[in-house]
Amino acid sequence: MPAKVFSCKVTASRWLTPTVVELRFEPQKKFRFEAGQFVSVVVPPPFRAPTVERELRRAYSLATAPDESYQSGYGLCVKLVPGGPGSNYIASLKVGDTIKIYAAYGDFVYDSRSGRNACFISTGTGVAPLLSMIRSREFIDNPPPSALNLFGARTEDEIIYPGLFKSLGLHEVNAVSRASESYAGFRGRVTDYLISLPADWPWLNTDFYLCGSGEMVSEVRRYLRAVRGVPEKHIHQEIYFTGKANKRIGDPQTLPATGGVTQDPRKRAA
Repeated sequence: MPAKVFSCKVTASRWLTPTVVELRFEPQKKFRFEAGQFVSVVVPPPFRAPTVERELRRAYSLATAPDESYQSGYGLCVKLVPGGPGSNYIASLKVGDTIKIYAAYGDFVYDSRSGRNACFISTGTGVAPLLSMIRSREFIDNPPPSALNLFGARTEDEIIYPGLFKSLGLHEVNAVSRASESYAGFRGRVTDYLISLPADWPWLNTDFYLCGSGEMVSEVRRYLRAVRGVPEKHIHQEIYFTGKANKRIGDPQTLPATGGVTQDPRKRAA
């Protein structure tokens, strides 16, 4: 089904970390989506360059599950990027403001498989679609025998939704690569944590969902395939951005962009 445009009213906004904001909104007409999909937010002036005449959009994954969204509103989890038109626009919004979105896009969705474990791995706001999956009816009605949520951050103050996944019944691990001396959790990257797991961990009976930086996704994928022999069909991924260009990506079909501008609503950007 093709995406449609919706006018939405902001109902709540709060900072989850020093650089990550959670935005809640209610569309004039509720729309259906699958857990893990994203919306395209229209960025108005003055956040887009004044010389840009085309409509500027930025893609953000829904952090709320479908049933939750229909009942209590839709939510986004967005990292503020210096100079990023989309993230700065989202961060500026107040309760009562109106935003325009296109919804919904994406094929990075939860696939419930009876008897198989689930491992959700993310960095930064890549946690958003995974949270939507975990709180979805598909996950709740068909819970895996075991589920791990592995989140990566540079410092402990960048951990998004600390303790939430544990409260939802998952084994929660926050891997912090530049932790302070007082941090009591796992020190290192998400890949380091995976390497620390034993050989008899259920690698071949687990479905993996990866979301976040391109470097993390590629590194984890290589480890799972080459070292642990996990079949391709059991690894699901969505890349948010690549560090070299600091440019978000989401769809293989991209258009040339000047100053971060694109007409492709499925292309990730700050």
